[in-house]
Amino acid sequence: MKLYELTTAIHNINEMVDHGELELEDAVDTLSGLEMAVKEKGKNISAWVLNMRSDIQQLKIAEQQMAKRRMALENKEKRLQEYLLHNMEENSINKIECPQFTVSLAVNPPKVVVADSVLVDKLPEKFVTTKIAHTPNKKALKAYLTEGGEVAGIELVRTNRLKWG
Repeated sequence: MKLYELTTAIHNINEMVDHGELELEDAVDTLSGLEMAVKEKGKNISAWVLNMRSDIQQLKIAEQQMAKRRMALENKEKRLQEYLLHNMEENSINKIECPQFTVSLAVNPPKVVVADSVLVDKLPEKFVTTKIAHTPNKKALKAYLTEGGEVAGIELVRTNRLKWG
C-alpha cells in the first residue's frame, strides 16, 4: 500500500470506531499493523529524501566548479579580445580574413563615461535618476507581531518542517 492509502485506511477505521460500527478491541491489531506500515514507509521516504539531499549537495558543488571554469574562460576570452583589438588598432589593421572567419574593427556607438570625480548631487536634476525600492522589513514586522501588534494583511505564521537527526 502507498502511504496515503495507509493513512486513509487508518482514518476509515478510526471513523468506524467513532461511529460504533467497529469495536476498538477489534480494530487495535489492524491499527497497530497499519501504524507500523506507515512508520516503515516513513523510514523509506526519509532515506530517499536524505539521498536526494546528498545528490543536491553534489550537484551544487559541480555547479560551483563549472561556474568557476566558465568565468575563467569568459575572462580569458575577454582578455584575448582586448589584446587583439589593441594590437589591430596599434598596427592600423582593420580586417583579418581567413577561410574559417573574418574579424574586423567596428566603430561602436557613442557612450557616456562618467568620471569618478563627478559628484551626482552637483549634476542638474535632468541628468539624475533616483531609484527607490520599498520592501517590507520582515524582521521588524516579526518583532512587532510577536509583541502583540497587528498590521492589516500581515500575519505571523508557524509551519512545520521535517527534521532528520
